[in-house]
Amino acid sequence: MPIASRYSLVLHLLVAILVANGAIAQEKISPSQDKRDQTEQTPSGQSPPKPGDSEKPIDPDGSVIRQCVQLIGQRQFEQARTLAQRLVRDYPRSSRAYLMLALTYHKERKYEQAEPLLKKAVDLDATHHPPKMFLGWCRYYLGKQDEAEEAFKAYLPTNPDYPDIHFALGLIAYERDQLEEALKRFDKAVELAHDQRRNADEAKSRARRADVLIRQNKLEQARDELITAVRLNPQLYGAMFKLSRVFYRLGDVESARKAKQMHDTVREKRRPTRGHPE
Repeated sequence: MPIASRYSLVLHLLVAILVANGAIAQEKISPSQDKRDQTEQTPSGQSPPKPGDSEKPIDPDGSVIRQCVQLIGQRQFEQARTLAQRLVRDYPRSSRAYLMLALTYHKERKYEQAEPLLKKAVDLDATHHPPKMFLGWCRYYLGKQDEAEEAFKAYLPTNPDYPDIHFALGLIAYERDQLEEALKRFDKAVELAHDQRRNADEAKSRARRADVLIRQNKLEQARDELITAVRLNPQLYGAMFKLSRVFYRLGDVESARKAKQMHDTVREKRRPTRGHPE
């Protein structure tokens, strides 16, 4: 399963904190202002949209949101869900409350439960954009390519400089065998991630760009992309495995052996097998 990371969950949880806090709910933060934060952007020359009449600030001091995010990060999903359900109960017309509840399922990879909550969040407030991105990923993992693409493209104009949105659209194009479109999207993701110094995002985008190059039998270029990806993110063991296969195909058996050994070492540290096959 492709890593969405996907779309940088920690980053998106930070987004959830920012937009959920009533005191700053309508502040627009551009990636160029702070590379750590990704929220919706207002098109140049336009004023930020106002919330709907039914929307009111939730969790004014941010304490419930922070606690909920902390619990999600600790994988205490039921406890986080209880807090998020309280927000939904107290603010049934809040897109942000539904987003927080959806995140408790999304992080647990319960995409069937997260999807309708994200759809509700989108329907409640069209000016609250982060749920569109999460909705796209939910649908992608559920195998709903067309609907995922629709959600991603709905998010794209609100934050066109966000590398992961181009990465997501690149994945869909790749799986449809639209290799040139996929390459264009991954190129854009690499460019943006590099400019914003997002090494992990650049690494995974380069690894996916290598997938396209392998399909096009451009093995030397794929090798170079994978070497750069591993240099940018030494924990990207999937790229190490791909690199070993490319080395084999290029006839460099010794380099292939070293890349596979590196993959095995990093993978075991990150995902111990504990005696069971994957």
